[in-house]
Amino acid sequence: MKNLLLMTMALVMVVVTSAQDRNVFWTHGFQDNADFWNTEYARAERDYKINSTGFTYTTTDGVQAYANRIKNGSQPVAGTNTIGIGHSMGGVALREADRDYPNLHGGYITFGTPLDGARLANETINGTGVTRFITQSVDNLRRGPIASSTRSKWQIFNDGITDAIAGGGMSVVIRTFASAAILDVTEDLTEGFEEAITTNFNPNSQSIKDLAENSTYMNSVKSFSNSKPKIKVWGDEDSPVHARMFVSSITLDDNFANLLLTAYNTVANSYKSTADGISTGWTPFCWDSCRDRKRREKEAWNAGYDYLNRGWEIAWNELIDSRYTEQYTTLEQQYVCNNGLPGPLQVAPIEEEPCLMAASMTERIDCDDCYWVWVEVTRTRWVNTPSDGFIKSGSQKGEKSSWGGTTVRIGGVNHLEMGVHPNTNLTLRRAFAGQYGGYFTTSTR
Repeated sequence: MKNLLLMTMALVMVVVTSAQDRNVFWTHGFQDNADFWNTEYARAERDYKINSTGFTYTTTDGVQAYANRIKNGSQPVAGTNTIGIGHSMGGVALREADRDYPNLHGGYITFGTPLDGARLANETINGTGVTRFITQSVDNLRRGPIASSTRSKWQIFNDGITDAIAGGGMSVVIRTFASAAILDVTEDLTEGFEEAITTNFNPNSQSIKDLAENSTYMNSVKSFSNSKPKIKVWGDEDSPVHARMFVSSITLDDNFANLLLTAYNTVANSYKSTADGISTGWTPFCWDSCRDRKRREKEAWNAGYDYLNRGWEIAWNELIDSRYTEQYTTLEQQYVCNNGLPGPLQVAPIEEEPCLMAASMTERIDCDDCYWVWVEVTRTRWVNTPSDGFIKSGSQKGEKSSWGGTTVRIGGVNHLEMGVHPNTNLTLRRAFAGQYGGYFTTSTR
């Protein structure tokens, strides 16, 4: 009878324990607030036996201070069965709290967390990287407007932008693509990026100093490790990363975001169409100097298109250290003369064109004293690496730290939208289902 009573009591304890809500402690990122996780609070408590806890914390006075606030806020729910979930700097502070107060939480899930630091913080502190990025952006976007000698080219460009913004009978007034003069448009584009950087990364903030790559703080914590279950979720935003991240700084509404991205592409295409509308061929009363001016004008507009279409993303990825160089080989035509030296022209003389038409990849045809030849050359190119728009993938994974854990990629998600993106919710559902480790398994309601 006594054994039966003990067994009954044990069974009751198991049933009661499994029925209790599991504690989840949510932390937000730098200069954000608890509202960042509101959507996931609601979903988690609706679908799972979860009791969500989270507060708005000051995040500008360093990681240690944030960790202390987490310690104080976690006291009512502290325990080995409590999951700490953090975004961005919130994840860094959770790791610090794990180091300083190991009994607060039993496991962790971090989203877009710069576990190895954020290069953008370094560039903000030294000032040169951000200044170079802004200056380069302004210069490339203004080349076309400055090179154009007539206001009509500017107006054609502006008309294209206005159509994109006011299309479909929907009037949208935003700072990014204002339908003002062309120079105002490019200024709004670059100032918007500058504002996004300076608002989020103040070089005088202790937190920015802590979050910089190879900072005193980052070097002090990189060797910390333990065996607690951890999931490190890293965002891999689609190209163009810089534009998508910037749009998310304006709105997290998908429909509005798509409208802004469409407008961005229209701006780029307007540069291209403006360039295509400039004829560099011979026309009456347009001699060599006139044609040279038109070529420069066309080149300037094409440069703006190339920058919007590709170069701006490369420049942004350089700023956040999310790119690398690689060498590759390719075949290129070179015009050489009989002495083996490169010819004086990068293109063949007009009178040699009939002869050159007979040339092929495997033969060279002498044309007077010079000829075309295919040569294998080694070139260097920039390759973009995955990031969430602010933090490169390697830092989100903590590749240079010892904290450990499982890494999980969420595609098409940037740093600013992690709190509301469907792929974030899908990842958490998989975590609570135990797909990334049995510890995180949580009962459904």
